[in-house]
Amino acid sequence: MDYLDIALKYYNNDLSVIPITADKIPAIKWKTHTEKLIKPDNNFLDCYGIGIVCGEVSGNLHAIDIDCKYDLTGTLFDRYKNLINDIDKTILSKLVVQKTMSGGYHFIYRCKEIDGNKKLANRYTTDAEKQADPKEKTKVLIETRGTGGYIAIDPTPKYKLIYGSLDKIQEITPEQRETLINCAKTFNEVYTQPIVKKEQQKIINDNLSPFADWNDRGDVLNLLEQEGWKVVLERGTKKLLLRPGGKGKWSADWDTEKRLFYVWTSSSEFENDKAYNPTQVLCLLKFNSDYSDCAKWLKQNGYGAKIEIVAKNPIIIEDNIVPFSVDEKNILAVRNGTFELGLKSNWETFDKYYRFKKGNFVCVNGHANIGKTVTLSYLMVLTAVLYNWRWIVYSSENRTWSVRKKLMEFSNGIEITRMSDAEYNKAKDFVMSMFTFINIDRLYSAEELIDVASALNDKDSYNGFLVDPYNSLRMDLTKNDKYSSHEYHYEVASKFRIFANSNGITTYLNCHAVTESLRRKDKDGYPVAPFAEDTEGGGKFVNRADDFITLHRLIQHPLDYRNTQVHIRKIKDVETGGRPTPFAEPIILTMSVGNCGFYDENNYNPVLGKYEKSIKPENEYNFYENNNEEPPF
Repeated sequence: MDYLDIALKYYNNDLSVIPITADKIPAIKWKTHTEKLIKPDNNFLDCYGIGIVCGEVSGNLHAIDIDCKYDLTGTLFDRYKNLINDIDKTILSKLVVQKTMSGGYHFIYRCKEIDGNKKLANRYTTDAEKQADPKEKTKVLIETRGTGGYIAIDPTPKYKLIYGSLDKIQEITPEQRETLINCAKTFNEVYTQPIVKKEQQKIINDNLSPFADWNDRGDVLNLLEQEGWKVVLERGTKKLLLRPGGKGKWSADWDTEKRLFYVWTSSSEFENDKAYNPTQVLCLLKFNSDYSDCAKWLKQNGYGAKIEIVAKNPIIIEDNIVPFSVDEKNILAVRNGTFELGLKSNWETFDKYYRFKKGNFVCVNGHANIGKTVTLSYLMVLTAVLYNWRWIVYSSENRTWSVRKKLMEFSNGIEITRMSDAEYNKAKDFVMSMFTFINIDRLYSAEELIDVASALNDKDSYNGFLVDPYNSLRMDLTKNDKYSSHEYHYEVASKFRIFANSNGITTYLNCHAVTESLRRKDKDGYPVAPFAEDTEGGGKFVNRADDFITLHRLIQHPLDYRNTQVHIRKIKDVETGGRPTPFAEPIILTMSVGNCGFYDENNYNPVLGKYEKSIKPENEYNFYENNNEEPPF
């Protein structure tokens, strides 16, 4: 293709241009083009495409490359764009935006202060990617193109300008460029920690217990705030902080999940672009990197293993043995086939693997935004309709009215906007009588939430309790505690189980899966369902649970996005009904058109007690286009 006229146009707008090959590499020796503007020549007559050299030679041109093909969530560009807009609503409109051949994007602009090519956000390779290339450890999500770099540009095949024009590239301020850079760094998942000297490492190894304890439960955020750092924004698991005396937007982030303090400012006592664990933060801020003094302080303040001498009492044999007579009733019931089974859902396949059992502690996990709360809401309605179960609901990540609306729609299978007055009042009375919602405007610890549920049950008996999600509860750790966060979660899981078993209140604890599990893909590139051990906090929840369920949905699949997979991972008492589903053979529940009910493979909705000939529109895409119906979940 003849690109010469287009190259001349860019050149006349003070842009250094080079011809590139189909592999996006320069078709000529291009070093001189990084130093001065050179008028395009016949090299552009038969080249594959055009590249623009970044840096001072093109008027301090700078670009940010968002590589969406390596994004496992499918939302990177939108999240990045929204974060920028939250900070400064004037930036995005100043950028030239180009879509790239891989489905990513370029943000193009000029600025007085620029630098070279830098990686801003990376992730670790998935297991499948490691098999394809064992040497590749990371994938780049976002990087810059500056001095010494170039980008392919429209009209190179598969590159298209979607906003702005290259003959009107605007200049942004250094502060705005810093916002673009810092917003990108919040998506980084690959951290480099500062080097610990050998003598310091020996002190750490000799005092591992208090350091490990502080890493688990030390209040790092409070420590940083005492030293003048300020939390200016919260995004998911990250709290973004501004350094003491700083005038920008933020200078670092504290990742509450990974418990790492990632610093990208050079104007503090921390190294730039390094991640510090809690011990390193404490030692640097309070003890001038003296690990010996730090270890002494930690021990004095109750961190690390403690040896307690407990006086031995005489052992009474009878108090420690369970006689056969206590268990014989249940054993005979199993022998005679009279053992009471759990309650049915009236879905044939579902009942084969899972039963509703009074007083069981049930843990549920799954990836974010796949509809766990919606599915559990339907199951609650199902037990309320079939067995008059009354529920206590704590759903802190969803507004109370939205959960109540969905319960009402499930109860009669009609969208709230299409209910008659009589249908609305019937659904309202049902939800008011069967579901009690705990106030979500207050932050509870697990123990406090159990106390509230106990008080409600004492006043007016209940059959079920939904805690959604677990990670929204406050961790009740103090410096006087003798256990780590691992031990804390284990104890909390035990308390939920004791509450459920002793009160006969079936308790569902909804948990998120760890981010790492999202990286596992099937042969078509879709995320696979997490396992029980992928729950945030590890295997302690499946160990303590009576039953364990994984919910999964392929939200980006063109046909199966309505299907919720129900994987039964654990059934403690198979004698009362149920058993784990076979590997890769989950129960499938399909959301109906209108999103007001779940149906099994026979198109049966047990809440309504009826079968449907079809629960899907003939053409789902046209259906949503023509009816303006919101997508499911």
